[in-house]
Amino acid sequence: MKDLLKNKFKLNLQLFADDDPQPEAGTNPQPTPEEVIDIKKNYVKREELEAANKKYDALVKGILEGNTPDLGGDESKPDISKLRKELYHSEEQLSNLEVVSKTLQLRQAIIDEGGDDPFLPTFAQASPTQADVDAAQRVAKLLQEAVDKAEGDEAAFNASLNKLIR
Repeated sequence: MKDLLKNKFKLNLQLFADDDPQPEAGTNPQPTPEEVIDIKKNYVKREELEAANKKYDALVKGILEGNTPDLGGDESKPDISKLRKELYHSEEQLSNLEVVSKTLQLRQAIIDEGGDDPFLPTFAQASPTQADVDAAQRVAKLLQEAVDKAEGDEAAFNASLNKLIR
């Protein structure tokens, strides 16, 4: 391991040296393929390293000043227009599982934004009743259970959906 680190150090020095150093007697100036692969795996561009260091420094400074760091744990809200486009204007044929999953995501996003539940009936001169709200919730819950049970398997989802419809 010590020799490997020495060779890496020599290789790094060779990369940044202006003149071509002569190899020491009895050593191989060429890195082995394993060393090259290891170097490539661990290589970080200088700009990326500097950006990460600045972010780290700002985070530490904020913590030392008593601020709570924003670690990005909040998921961003789904984009309603993007979901609608994916669902209704998709170039590709969506499976039943994809249609139901995206419909449930769109419904939840609309409700979270303060919009009306798209599963509720809409009337020009009447409002949905509590029974309508309960029915919409039941439908959404059953569809979500079918999606969860399927675990991405289209055939399993279709079987669950057929059981729900009958």
